[in-house]
Amino acid sequence: MRLLAILFVGLVLAAAGTAHSRAAPAGPAGPLPGLTGAWRVVTLDGAPPPGRTGVTMDFAPGGRLSGQAPCNRYHAGYRIEGNRIIFSPGATTRMFCGEEIMSAEQRLMEMLGGGAEWSLSDENLTLAADSGVTVTATRTHAR
Repeated sequence: MRLLAILFVGLVLAAAGTAHSRAAPAGPAGPLPGLTGAWRVVTLDGAPPPGRTGVTMDFAPGGRLSGQAPCNRYHAGYRIEGNRIIFSPGATTRMFCGEEIMSAEQRLMEMLGGGAEWSLSDENLTLAADSGVTVTATRTHAR
């Protein structure tokens, strides 16, 4: 059993290292100051995301995105191309949660696997993904 646990941790670390090395840098325009920072996801496809952890997105300078999905932590790369944000492959932790939570997490990961149109209005961010997923988020000021 202990050997299985060690192998699992090794696989997760190897996958995270591989995904990190493939992450795309920020595009020519780079991350935008209005987008950079921490966001709390308010809706995922029009409904509050399930789970108790709270879903977050933190757009860091240099084109790095990290956050909390409905169940797992994640990270990816991103770049801005006009009104589009292009996400590059990333990695997540690999915990399992209930079916409803995992379904919502899968939809969020689908968005992070491609691109989305984005818009900012005051302290609100809207992402309309190529996959059909829509995310709305509110800026958080606590770090």
